Amino acid sequence: HLCPVVLFDLSRAVTCPALHQVFRVSNMASAEPLTFSDYPFLKELGLEEENAGVYNGKWCGSGEVFTSYSPYNGKPIARVRFGTEAEYEETIQAMDAAQSQWANMP
Repeated sequence: HLCPVVLFDLSRAVTCPALHQVFRVSNMASAEPLTFSDYPFLKELGLEEENAGVYNGKWCGSGEVFTSYSPYNGKPIARVRFGTEAEYEETIQAMDAAQSQWANMP
């Protein structure tokens, strides 16, 4: 898996392979119901039961769907739709385009 340029919250952070040891994820559909509603702060952050996992100026992701599990109790929280190789490439291009603006910020 490619690690996207931008990582966000728990549900989106799992797209980085290095974090798989911290956050349990699975690309297998869980038969157990999601516990998203047990965490109202996730909705306040703009998250839903299924979330796009790539950000390149807008949230996108049309790749595989992974389930994100709570590190506390091991129950499934939400699903994250990973990006395709093309979407990750667009993200890198967007990062390169924005780099000069960010480099000039005090």
